[in-house]
Amino acid sequence: MNDRHEYLAGLKKANEQRSTRAAARAASRAAGQNPQKPLFYQAVEAGVVDISYGTHRYGWIASYRGEAVVEMPNGGRWQCIGHRSTGTATSLKNHGFIEFVELD
Repeated sequence: MNDRHEYLAGLKKANEQRSTRAAARAASRAAGQNPQKPLFYQAVEAGVVDISYGTHRYGWIASYRGEAVVEMPNGGRWQCIGHRSTGTATSLKNHGFIEFVELD
């Protein structure tokens, strides 16, 4: 019976340590992110053109073109640059994406 209690206490301690480490990782990730960075839809509303398309082989392919400047409520300015997908009709190399560059 004593071994069972020790085993359960060990499991509980391991779970607490795991939870503490996970919380620390989440906090460090959140600290590294900029909460005032524009979102995808803001870039599209500002003028980046969404030219995504569907395929039978790869499903929905993200692709964008154009540039726009987005001003955030905190006064920060971001340049949003649309990038097209790369590859051919039979081989997709990369999905397109929107690049966000903070302006001074």
